[in-house]
Amino acid sequence: MRTSFVKSGRPYLLWGTLIFCLLPFFLVPFFNSMASDDYLVYLQDRKYGLWGGQAQIYQHWTGRFTATFILFFLVDRNIPERFYYLHTLLLLVSMGAAFYFFLNSLNKILLGGLFKKVRLVQASLVLLLLTLYVQAEISTGFYWFSSSLTYQPPFIFTLLIAGLLIRGSATATHGVKMQYLIPALLLCILVCGTTEIGPIYLMLSLLVLSVFIYRTTGKIPTAAAACLAVTLVTGIVVMSTCGLFSGRAKLMNGNTSIASVLPMVLFRSASVFYYILRVPAFWVVSFLLYGLGLKLSPLEGNKLSASPWGGRRIILPGLLIIAGAVALSLSPILAITRGSFPTRSLDTLVDLTSASLLALMFTAGTMDTRTAALVKDIHIPTSAPLLLLIVTLTATIPLVDAWDSVFAGYFYHGMVQQRKKLIHEALNSERKVVTIKPAEAGVEEKIKERFPHGIFETVHTMLLEKPVLIYDDNGMERADSAVYQYYGLDSIIVKNPGD
Repeated sequence: MRTSFVKSGRPYLLWGTLIFCLLPFFLVPFFNSMASDDYLVYLQDRKYGLWGGQAQIYQHWTGRFTATFILFFLVDRNIPERFYYLHTLLLLVSMGAAFYFFLNSLNKILLGGLFKKVRLVQASLVLLLLTLYVQAEISTGFYWFSSSLTYQPPFIFTLLIAGLLIRGSATATHGVKMQYLIPALLLCILVCGTTEIGPIYLMLSLLVLSVFIYRTTGKIPTAAAACLAVTLVTGIVVMSTCGLFSGRAKLMNGNTSIASVLPMVLFRSASVFYYILRVPAFWVVSFLLYGLGLKLSPLEGNKLSASPWGGRRIILPGLLIIAGAVALSLSPILAITRGSFPTRSLDTLVDLTSASLLALMFTAGTMDTRTAALVKDIHIPTSAPLLLLIVTLTATIPLVDAWDSVFAGYFYHGMVQQRKKLIHEALNSERKVVTIKPAEAGVEEKIKERFPHGIFETVHTMLLEKPVLIYDDNGMERADSAVYQYYGLDSIIVKNPGD
């Protein structure tokens, strides 16, 4: 199959596409604002302090010690109130860097440094875009402070663990390099302190990897086994000492029977694949990775096809294993909570599953030496894969939602800032009651300020809609007690203009 994945013409087209597609996701955070659970973290920090607040959540709710430390550390320094955009930017940059670390490790150790670093950067940004596109609920996945710092770190840590394992034990005969194993083990512990799905999926992945390598080489991968053991032990300790089986389970169980858990597991598992497979760009990247694997299969520097399992077709078994890992990751959590599982909780599993599917397609192409030999003389124009990738990256609903959220977010943010101004004016006047306009009326006012002579009706309607990427549960209008306590108010009156 004669095509070049290493050298491609018109690189500015791909760079321009990546900038255009990523830009709105980096702009939306500047129009974001705190929601109810963010105020609750502030209240916990005020009442119990940095460490006491974490202890309360650990003992009475869940063992997410990594996530709660990040949340309380930032809240204790008043970062969300002053710089609410910061956590999203950190997550986006960290995830892009984690993808690059993983790809660079793969390229350096297993592919003999075949690809230039600029190509790895481009690939990392494409994967970052795909991760944004396949989110189950992107507003909570990256933009809501309390949610995103719980559900995104486990995926970032897992990518780093994978890269460290590749660097530290490329083959069993090389032994274990402690400079890579020790940080991998620490990251495994940190994964156990995030959402519960993170460590479960990590354990299953390490188990599958260990069994696969042992069955094909007859040797146990020491580093993977060590990470598996540490993750398992840490997970048991966390589950037996936190409030997962006490306060949280009692609150979430309700009257749902255990018999209804199985249909819920099947439904949620199907939902994970739906969120991934609904994105055309994911299909294109999957096929391109498979084709890239076929292209690399006969190369001497490729250690994957030269391994004892080279030549095997693994797509179908791999798909079944991934589907099983998804179901097994969901089962214990849905059993404990009796099916109480918000959509945002799927974000971590969607991230991990999409990465697993892409890794499977690339590995399958690399190992499929027979197909590689059959198609080696087929000529594919270099511009064809690039054009297909560009079209599917740009022609996608999440990107449209992102740009809509940038324009509508500007006015929505203005409405929120106006509400905060009214609150501070009331507090400065020692008043405990504030009157605000409904959200739509507040946004309408900001639109008229910016466009005093009117605007096209279609644009006007678009700007009035709540931005898709901004999570705001409108706690001020719902009389949320956390909002009242945070600002020290008795009540907030919502009044339409003219009433």
